[in-house]
Amino acid sequence: MTLLAASVPALGQLVYDNSSTSTFNSFGTGFSDIQTFGDYVTLLGGPTTITEVSLLLAAEQDVGNPKGNFGLFLYEDNLGVVGNLLGSAVLNNYVFLGNGGHWLTFSGLSIPVGGSVFVALSIENYNGDGTFNDFIGVEMYDPPTVGSSDSDTMLFAFGSGLTAGDAPTAVLDPGLNNIAMTITAVPEPGDYALAAGFALAAFGLWRRRAAR
Repeated sequence: MTLLAASVPALGQLVYDNSSTSTFNSFGTGFSDIQTFGDYVTLLGGPTTITEVSLLLAAEQDVGNPKGNFGLFLYEDNLGVVGNLLGSAVLNNYVFLGNGGHWLTFSGLSIPVGGSVFVALSIENYNGDGTFNDFIGVEMYDPPTVGSSDSDTMLFAFGSGLTAGDAPTAVLDPGLNNIAMTITAVPEPGDYALAAGFALAAFGLWRRRAAR
């Protein structure tokens, strides 16, 4: 019965995926300043409700495990600039177990968005000592395999969150400026029907086996 249950597809639709092709190591801070990184992305399928956002971070710490406070901010697209805040989430005192690349996941969300959205991550109270070897930042991947992004621009700002009217700023090298992340949204109605079909088929098979 457990094997049958494992075959039921997970409910949720991947509407943005930039997690497979690395073109730049990372871009971030080795200090304890509050800094925000943002990327303008277009989602597969148009307007939806976002349920989960995962971002790939690089973290290095000479002594102990890297940790900090992280804030996720989703803004509406206002003709290519930051619009109104649509929703946010925080992960405070989050500890990365060891150095290297780590996926930071904000789950349990329910944030309606348009087909295009600004996704921003703030990093605060990073516990590095400000030396070159203590570093935390966002990974840069390109291109997305689901959805799309302007690979020539991203947004970098000091402070937590962004302000309506902020515009993406070209940083690093053109063609490399996509933050590595995945975005999951509520499933399409067809996904529910497919999952229900799998469940009914599994139950029928179990009934037939039990009757033997």
